[in-house]
Amino acid sequence: MDLNVWLSYSFTGKKLLSESQLIEENVFALNYSRYDLQVTQGLPLKGLELLFNFANFNNPTENSIQSGDIRPTYLENYGWTVDFGLRYKL
Repeated sequence: MDLNVWLSYSFTGKKLLSESQLIEENVFALNYSRYDLQVTQGLPLKGLELLFNFANFNNPTENSIQSGDIRPTYLENYGWTVDFGLRYKL
């Protein structure tokens, strides 16, 4: 009856998305990070596990900007998801 807990962190730094002749028109994706949590608990029946996954629980927003403007050119929020269930491994 093993208990496994996994916390993962994913980070993407600022990156150039589109380059223009004018520096002010360059488009950058800003820093983005997310956290995921997975917990599995073995049960007394061999091969049976209880699962819990909580993905993207910090719920960040991805965004990009143009160099010459602080207003975002793109915003995307994926939200978080939770999965709970049983798994049987053969």
